[in-house]
Amino acid sequence: MKKYFILILVLTSFSFAQQLPTEFKLGGNTLAKINDALPASNNIEEILIVGDTVWLATGNGLSRSTDNGENWTNYNGTDEFGSESVATVYHKNGIIYAATWRNEDVLGTNVPTGSGLRISNDGGGNWTRINQPLDNEADTLIAYGNNTLKTEAQIVENENFVRSIGVTSDAIWIASFAGGLRKSADNGLTWQKVILPPDNLDSISPDDNLDFFAGPKRGNRGHANYIVTAIAVVDDNTIYVGTAGGINKTTDGGESWVKFSHTNQENPISGNAIWRIRYNEFDNSVWAATNRQDGGTEFHAISRTSNGGNTWETLLPGDQVFDIAFVPTNSSFDVLVATANSVYRRGSSFSWIANPDIVDNISKIKIVSRSFRSVNVSPKNNSNLIWLGSSRDGLARLDEPISGFWSGTWRVYLSSDPLESGIEAKAFPNPFSPEFTELKIQYSTGQNTSDVTLRIFDFDMNLVKTVLQNAPRDGALESYTEFWNGRDEAGNIVPNGVYFYRIDLSSDEPVYGKIIVLR
Repeated sequence: MKKYFILILVLTSFSFAQQLPTEFKLGGNTLAKINDALPASNNIEEILIVGDTVWLATGNGLSRSTDNGENWTNYNGTDEFGSESVATVYHKNGIIYAATWRNEDVLGTNVPTGSGLRISNDGGGNWTRINQPLDNEADTLIAYGNNTLKTEAQIVENENFVRSIGVTSDAIWIASFAGGLRKSADNGLTWQKVILPPDNLDSISPDDNLDFFAGPKRGNRGHANYIVTAIAVVDDNTIYVGTAGGINKTTDGGESWVKFSHTNQENPISGNAIWRIRYNEFDNSVWAATNRQDGGTEFHAISRTSNGGNTWETLLPGDQVFDIAFVPTNSSFDVLVATANSVYRRGSSFSWIANPDIVDNISKIKIVSRSFRSVNVSPKNNSNLIWLGSSRDGLARLDEPISGFWSGTWRVYLSSDPLESGIEAKAFPNPFSPEFTELKIQYSTGQNTSDVTLRIFDFDMNLVKTVLQNAPRDGALESYTEFWNGRDEAGNIVPNGVYFYRIDLSSDEPVYGKIIVLR
């Protein structure tokens, strides 16, 4: 009989925005790729740069561009990816690794559920599917040195999904949330659990005499340090692993570990909930998104170490952090940090500057949300392409001169179902909540030059808001996008209900559509 475990956590930094076997097998198929002008999703969990290729892990699967974002290959709907979301994407030695997941209804609750890895050796042309590692029910003991430890047999995919991937010369490493830290020395055919320190110990070695339950915290049993969320491989011996209990470091390839938590150092990390760990090759420092886990004195921030974890500096206190990247400059590097409030940037001035308003220089589409989940950089000869992934409003690219600072040309990628030819419109998200986002109204002018007026009416066709008044549109773009913030002419948020938008185009018939406001 299938057993279900619901992991109850005070994990404010872990949210999923959609958003693994009792047997192990490999398989492969050639995918029928779908080419598009846009990525498949507006929820961008991670951005991976490999040379001139950009990979996106999104709430609607995997996307790839080989021409700096002009065209995209979306793998959703293919044999190997189906309708799964992608939590993370990783590259090592010419191989691409993508981890898939979905929400599954368990006893009336949406539970993140892993569906394994997809691995490509040829840049995304062919993929091998690796099932999410599962234990047999009898796998309740594990050997570590001279110790035999009790552990939890992870027999279902619920709460067992790959949140981060690392690769060394001899193994694939995965952070599998409730499934713990695992590694495979045979390209995913079999997996081995990796023992980490329990919550009450700051280090472990195979030479120690140990007696603890090596499993995730559920109620009064187990350990937060076995809820594993992040991996950063520095070299074959040095690996950092983030959990719900802090940051773990090995310098001997995973045999022994030392743990850094919010309470076990004089200059500690800010919080024990680790979303991401990044290694900065410019100065050999380690940066982590360290968020509040158990309350008390913990707080959201970035935690940075330049001495291998002996001491930590905390930056941007109070901001819930999701990702970190580094921008090469003429003199050194800048730091980019994606947070729930903005993307912050720090250069040599040591002051954090939030991203400016992000508006596409051509289409005028903007990213309204201030919440960002991912960030990365594509260095070019005399400029950088800075990529920002939002939690729900799409992807942005800034083409910036090497000497710039939040300056250059913006491109915004906002995914929606394509408009048919001719004059039409659609609104999304619909229903929408003005407290969390703005409504996007996408329309075409049929490639005709037109003055556009856009108005919002209530159910009784009373005028609520004039969004545009005789705004010129030259018909050069396939579609245009306008925004309504859910407020009336007096600036008040409108009540729940049904509303209508009307688009008037110079000499054509008006275009109407329905909107549902749900706060």
